[in-house]
Amino acid sequence: MTHNRGTWNNKADFVLALISYGVGLGNVWRFPYLAYSSGGGAFLIPFLISSVIVGIPYALLEVSLGQWMKEGGIGAWNLTPLFKGIGFANLIIVFLGNVYYEVILAWSLRYLYDSFSYVLPWKLCSNKWNSKCCSEELLYGKSTSQISSNSTVDYQNLSKNQPLLLSSNSSSTNCSKILDPITEYWEFNILGISEGIEHIGSIKWDLFLALLIAWLIVYFSIFRGMKNSQIVVYITAIMPYVFLFILLMRGLFLPGAINGIIYYLKPDWNKLFQFQVWSDAGTQVFYSYGIGIAALVALGSYNHFNHNSYRDVVIFTVTNSFTSVLSGFVIFSVLGYMSHIQGVSIDTVAEEGPGLAFIVYPQALALMPFSPLWSVMFFLMLFLLGLGTQLVAAEAITTAIIDEYMPLFKKYMNCKYIKEILTALNVFISFVCGLPMITNGGMYVFQIFDYYAASRTLLFVGLFEVIAIAYFYGVKDYCRNLERMWGFHLGPWLKIMWVFATPFFTLILIVFTVMTYEDLTYNRTYKYPNWALTFGWILSVSSFICIPVYALVQLFKTPGSLKEKIVELRTYRIKSHQNENNGTQDELNRNLDNQNNYSVSEEDTNSQFANSRTIIKP
Repeated sequence: MTHNRGTWNNKADFVLALISYGVGLGNVWRFPYLAYSSGGGAFLIPFLISSVIVGIPYALLEVSLGQWMKEGGIGAWNLTPLFKGIGFANLIIVFLGNVYYEVILAWSLRYLYDSFSYVLPWKLCSNKWNSKCCSEELLYGKSTSQISSNSTVDYQNLSKNQPLLLSSNSSSTNCSKILDPITEYWEFNILGISEGIEHIGSIKWDLFLALLIAWLIVYFSIFRGMKNSQIVVYITAIMPYVFLFILLMRGLFLPGAINGIIYYLKPDWNKLFQFQVWSDAGTQVFYSYGIGIAALVALGSYNHFNHNSYRDVVIFTVTNSFTSVLSGFVIFSVLGYMSHIQGVSIDTVAEEGPGLAFIVYPQALALMPFSPLWSVMFFLMLFLLGLGTQLVAAEAITTAIIDEYMPLFKKYMNCKYIKEILTALNVFISFVCGLPMITNGGMYVFQIFDYYAASRTLLFVGLFEVIAIAYFYGVKDYCRNLERMWGFHLGPWLKIMWVFATPFFTLILIVFTVMTYEDLTYNRTYKYPNWALTFGWILSVSSFICIPVYALVQLFKTPGSLKEKIVELRTYRIKSHQNENNGTQDELNRNLDNQNNYSVSEEDTNSQFANSRTIIKP
């Protein structure tokens, strides 16, 4: 790498960037609906266990790898050349994740726009998108049993591109199913949802504009590097907690809220023996922490060489899990209230899936005094929360490509705006790929990406990561490298986790995921056609297939016997900023053993050994 990558201005920038990246929509959007579908309290136990066994070790591995190598998601895996395909798998996953993650930001902007009104539109049944089966009474305290519903009108068909009838009070209408105005606002106004993915419909131009604005904000925040986004990082790392606590205080005083909290905290012990709950908890840790998508590697690569990122990663992981649990309290307090006023059990009070947070959070906002004001502030927070994650994820792609292919760019694109051009290309392609998700059938496309592209696949990639470091590079040598970098001795905990506990637990989660796999459905009823499921599997395979394919190609290209090929592909060339004494790995290790409190600044290291190169053959 021959270009100037830059570093964080100070120590606080990095830890806040970690929190801003990791504490995102995965905490306040994805965690609650997985907890809801997994029985509330039964989900918390495997989630917290997974956070300790896989979350912290993987986060430490990726951040330390980026810091040690000072390269992005592809180049960092030059540490184990045979497994460099991991970097390409990371890149595909983060790209697919960016495509659909940005759609959530577009939804947030759309809610934000409608929040600038005297009365929140999702509080009323008198809007142009409402059906005759809409009931404000259901929102404000009357249960479904108190609302007339004695005919056979098919509500499902009412939502499928038919003219909707206006009604501000449905007590005099006859419907087979009554819904509140919030659900109708989400499905009919925001999504304009069709019958299924077979009926993709047309682009919703309000969402098109919101998606375009969201991507433009991302581009102008990162096109000159992460330093441009540091103000946003500070905001997105702090604001969520203020609003989550405010919403929690409001939710706890709602009638029935305590029942929702009990449901959230009280485990159904039978659920703990269901493989699906453990699979969902493990994948949520990967998703929430951002493991396996090169972003943590990219963030770590901007650290000074001797920065204590061990401490920062622990702070990040604890904060991340705390935020998920806190958002669960907010959601379930409102779910308890919805259960109370509708007269149904909590496990049936709302739809499962990605739309849960976009129904329950607006419900809480609608019940607060000065609700438009709080709604503006909340959806601005939600947008900034997602933006903090998206900035890092989008930057991870550009960083990885530039770090890996800068010599080619300098040779064939002798231009000082390479960073800007690649960032624009990345943003444009992601925007175009996201357009099917803002059509009438877009929610069905969105769920395919969420279910197949960037959740369970992370488990496979993570397993390869820990195997590559612990078994092929060697956990002993890697830990010595980290001691050299951090300046203090590591205990046996990390070695035990990386060699035994973490890969074994990840393998168990993979087995559970395979055993409990079910074809994707939407809102418990809609079943996807086979061609759509096939497309989903293609998305899944497209990433982790890079790992074995790249390894086989390298084995084929490398001359010599199989043993010689493997030895050569395990060879790592030390970089100037890593080499302390211009010696071999054994000499580096012996030197470290003689220093109990060793620490050296990156500037000293670079000045003393700028021209040194050494080969390590583990």
